[in-house]
Amino acid sequence: MKVLIADDHALFRDGLRSFLLGIGMVTEAIEVEDFDAALACMDTHQDFGLVLTDLYMPGMNGTQGVSRLVEKAGPVPVAVISASEESSMMRDVIAAGAAGCISKASNPDVLQHALHVIIAGGIYLPDRSLLSADEVTGDSKLSARQMAVLTLLAEGMSNKEVARELGLTEGTVKQHLMAIYACLGVNNRTRAIVTAQKMGLLS
Repeated sequence: MKVLIADDHALFRDGLRSFLLGIGMVTEAIEVEDFDAALACMDTHQDFGLVLTDLYMPGMNGTQGVSRLVEKAGPVPVAVISASEESSMMRDVIAAGAAGCISKASNPDVLQHALHVIIAGGIYLPDRSLLSADEVTGDSKLSARQMAVLTLLAEGMSNKEVARELGLTEGTVKQHLMAIYACLGVNNRTRAIVTAQKMGLLS
């Protein structure tokens, strides 16, 4: 698997690349040092299996930048690796469509576990308690667009079919899915549908 590492600290990029190659998780790692270079690299290389990005590198406008990377990556998971451990930041990152938020202070075992969760299609947060009580119970309410996506999923539609039905890209559908998962405190579509039905969000 090829991975894109986007971070403005060369020493961190080199260490992360060496770690990923050393444990056999990836076969190739491409490094960039700013947001624009990350976007350009994703245009040049169409075969990334994972995107790992800092949140505060040059040109990266926080969670807006995350949203753009998620849109660009399409079905490829985008995970944020940040020095910040603020719970509000991590919730915002997941709501923006990221498949995970990993602390740069994580030990190697935690990092490896987090990446396995993300690659397997789940959402990784250091602690599920980072999701507020309202988000876990669903009391915070999903947006109208998120409800539309969830309703179509409950009807058995694939991401591609949902995108076609709502006039969206598959990347945008995935972004909405990640936000739905975060709000419902789940990590896949089946659990999202079951949880939403239990909450009365779906008939």
